[in-house]
Amino acid sequence: MARSAHGRRRHWQRAAGATAAAGALLASTTALPEPAQAAPAAPWDRVAACESSGRWHVNTHNHYYGGLQFWQPTWVDHGGTKYAPRADLATRRQQIEVARRVLAAQGPKAWPVCGKKAGLTRANGRASRAPLPAIGPYVHTVPTAKSTRPTPPRANPQPRVQRYQVRPGDSLSGLAERFGVSGGWQALWHYNRTNVPNPNVILVGQLLQIP
Repeated sequence: MARSAHGRRRHWQRAAGATAAAGALLASTTALPEPAQAAPAAPWDRVAACESSGRWHVNTHNHYYGGLQFWQPTWVDHGGTKYAPRADLATRRQQIEVARRVLAAQGPKAWPVCGKKAGLTRANGRASRAPLPAIGPYVHTVPTAKSTRPTPPRANPQPRVQRYQVRPGDSLSGLAERFGVSGGWQALWHYNRTNVPNPNVILVGQLLQIP
């Protein structure tokens, strides 16, 4: 049986009221802010925390570099030198971009201990085989480390020594004066003391060293 106009009007009034009430409820619920939740640490930060204590620029001189401890051949093979010669010279984001390519090729086993500990997967690590993006800054050369070795002291230059053969009439005092020996005859005698026990006696033909 067909409904009367009055009945139909009341029906639409009830429906409109219900719709308005639902809209008001929706507006009231969407207006309320959602409770803030701390975002979980990125998987690469967790891997870095395990591998290097989160030190993205560490170089421990063991052929593994950067926050994710890239083995140098791995860094090279996956294009890391586009950014820097070694991982420790690249930025955090650059290292992660290279790590995503390593993850695509090798999976989490590329970090066998820390990858497992960090819960790293191809999905949450966003594994990618796409070309590395252009992200600066770029490092083209390895900085030269300044040597910390102390400079060895220069050896004192040895005095030039000449030999002289004693002639008749020579004496230590006369020779010291002639050759300008610093310290006089005493220094000349001391220099030749092994062969001249008595400074008052030198023999003709004897060889003396003149400092």
